[in-house]
Amino acid sequence: MNIRGAGARAASLVLLAGLVPAWTSAQAQDPAKKLAEIQQRLEQEQKDWYEVYKAAKTDGERDALRKEYPGPEFLPEFRALALEAKGTEVAAEAWIQVHDLASRTGDASTLKEALERLVSDHLNWEKLGDLCPRLGSGEPDRALAGEALRKIKAGSPHRQVKEAAEASLFELDHLQVGMVAPDFEAVDQGGEGFRLADYRGKVVLVDFWGFW
Repeated sequence: MNIRGAGARAASLVLLAGLVPAWTSAQAQDPAKKLAEIQQRLEQEQKDWYEVYKAAKTDGERDALRKEYPGPEFLPEFRALALEAKGTEVAAEAWIQVHDLASRTGDASTLKEALERLVSDHLNWEKLGDLCPRLGSGEPDRALAGEALRKIKAGSPHRQVKEAAEASLFELDHLQVGMVAPDFEAVDQGGEGFRLADYRGKVVLVDFWGFW
């Protein structure tokens, strides 16, 4: 055997052995892959929970299971990833997850943090419009939701995001439970025009429907 050749091959193998762990570590630390992995685990736990929920026999069992719906335990992972990947789309996606989980659990401080990060670090993100309908529902803190929507409407460079924020602001300000319904005009089946305000003081069922 050529001793010099064997030595060179051995040195190459040692070098490769040293590089492989570093390459594997870099792959493992890729933020996009980490986000996908956390989301996959969350979705799988939710699917498993749903199968158990479908098999529940009594209302009591279903009530107990609803309290155990998977999600809150993943919140620290999404938050840590959002901080790690600050300013990137991965961070924005992670903050959306943090927002949704904190909203569901009533974690007010984490919810506030997620919204503040989204509107301060990700106003240029085109998908920010997907957050607006969630805010329009009022969530746990209407004042916080309204402030975030106004910042999105004023600061986003994307027309569709601005429009989504404006529509959600209208919903937040005028279409919450207990508010007076906005007036509108329509035509009945006989072709007669009417206004919703004409029926003020009466019980009115408004049925919106369509084909999509």
